[in-house]
Amino acid sequence: MYYNREIMAAQQDEFTSLKQGSMTVMEVVKKFEQLAHLCPELVPNETEKVRRMMKIFRTDIAKQVSAGSSPPTLVSNCVSRAVRAKYWINQDKEGQQKNYPQKKNNRGNEGNNTDYPVCTKCGRKNQGVCRMGTTACYLCGKEGHYARNCTLNNQGQNPPYPSRNTNSQLHAGDAEAGTSHVVSGQISITTYDAIALFDSGVTHSFVSLEFAQKLGRGVDNLEQHFKTSLPSG
Repeated sequence: MYYNREIMAAQQDEFTSLKQGSMTVMEVVKKFEQLAHLCPELVPNETEKVRRMMKIFRTDIAKQVSAGSSPPTLVSNCVSRAVRAKYWINQDKEGQQKNYPQKKNNRGNEGNNTDYPVCTKCGRKNQGVCRMGTTACYLCGKEGHYARNCTLNNQGQNPPYPSRNTNSQLHAGDAEAGTSHVVSGQISITTYDAIALFDSGVTHSFVSLEFAQKLGRGVDNLEQHFKTSLPSG
């Protein structure tokens, strides 16, 4: 009995001190889920699980996950926001590295995006209207392409992203490296395992009716209509 208590105490300590460190988002989420399964008394409900999950991510990711007027209330939302945040952090770093010489030559000492306030909706610094949640390019505002391929970006060497209507097999590592928008994987929600598809451009999360019934969730009619695009077309 003493041995079991010792193991349980060690698992609880590991769970409460878990940090992302050098792990990817999906790696630390998997570790979190494993420890949460072993320490159910520390995450008795979804709210507490989300609260603890918010603490495992690196500071730059956690800030974007919690940004906005509606912080995540579900683990699946928290994970998708973290994947999306990591993607945009990678894009910002890549853009700064590629554009720095041009900015230095053309603009001299003119301020960069660090002078702009942090958007309360997306958690990123921008100088114009926040386009998070839309299908418009984040640079020019036009439909039909992403910022990486925008002509304003002058980055002709970059390969185009897969369209949202393209059926592709993608992995978490690709999204975190900035090479895709969609991540597929398995997550644990309460006591059930689920196959999830995380899209770094989405604004809402959806669940199948069958899985919602497993979770004991009811179904309500929405007052507004949503237009949804799936990677499979």
